[in-house]
Amino acid sequence: MGFLLESEREKSLRRPSARVHRVVLGYISDAVFITDDEGRFTYICPNVKTIFGYDFAEVVEFGRIETLLGEGLPDRAIVRSKGEVANVEVDTSDKEGRAHTILVNVKRVKVAGGTTLYTCRDITERRSLEREFSERSEKLMDELREGRDKLKALTRREVAVREKERARLSRELHDETGQYMTALKIMIKLCADSLPEGAQKCREELSEALGLTDLVSQRIRRIAHGLRPPSLDTLGLAETLAGLCREVSRQSGVAVDYESERIPPMSDDVSTSLYRFLQEALTNAIRHASP
Repeated sequence: MGFLLESEREKSLRRPSARVHRVVLGYISDAVFITDDEGRFTYICPNVKTIFGYDFAEVVEFGRIETLLGEGLPDRAIVRSKGEVANVEVDTSDKEGRAHTILVNVKRVKVAGGTTLYTCRDITERRSLEREFSERSEKLMDELREGRDKLKALTRREVAVREKERARLSRELHDETGQYMTALKIMIKLCADSLPEGAQKCREELSEALGLTDLVSQRIRRIAHGLRPPSLDTLGLAETLAGLCREVSRQSGVAVDYESERIPPMSDDVSTSLYRFLQEALTNAIRHASP
C-alpha cells in the first residue's frame, strides 16, 4: 500500500499563516471573538472596528464579551449544555453611541485557552428596512381598512337611499294608484248599471273593462309589494318572509317550504337586507329550476 505525502502547497492551503488569517478576518463583515469559560477575551478579530467603532486595543480593555455586547447574550451554562446557540439578537451601541442590532452565534470550541466562539453580524440596516417595510405595510393596511370602511358606508347610504325611494314608490302605487283604480272600478260599475236594457254589448264591454281593472290593480299591488312590502313595517320580518315564499310558490308553481325560529328585533336596514337576500335567492332558484 502506498502513502501520498502532502505537498508543501497543500500544507499551506490547509494551514494558512497567522498573517493570512489576519488579512481574511480584516476584510470580512462579521466580527469574531473567542473567550474562556468566564467570558474573558482570548481572541479578538482585527476588524472589530468595522462594527463597533472601537480600535483593537480599546476592545482589549473591555476584557469581557458582555462588556462589549451587553447582557443579552445566552447564558454560558446553556451554551455548554447545547454546544451551540444560534441567531441571538443583541441590541448594543458603538463607540459613537449609535444603536446597533447584532446577530450573534455562540458555539463551544477548544482552541488555545478559548472555549467559546462568538460570531457577530451587524443586522442594523436589515432590521431598519424591515421596520420601515412593516410601518409602510401597516400604513397601507390602515389606508385599506379606511377605504373599505368608507366603501361600506357609501354602500349603506346607497342602499338606504334606494330602499327609501322604493318605499316611497310602493306607498304611491299601493295607496294613491290603488285609490284611483278603486274609483275607476266604481265609475265603470255605475256606468254599467245606468245603461238601458238594450245596451247588452256595451254592458259586456264594460264588464271586460272591469275585469281588466281588477287585473291592473293586482299587478300594481304586486309591483308595490316587490318594491317594499308594507308587511315589513306592520307584521314584521318573519311573516313577511313567509308571505314572500307563499307568493313565489303560487306564481311559479314550485313548492317552497318556509320554516323560521323566533327572529329577534333588528334594524330596518337589516330586515330589508334579509328580505332582499331571500327574494333574490328565490328568484334565482325559480329561474334555474328544472321544468
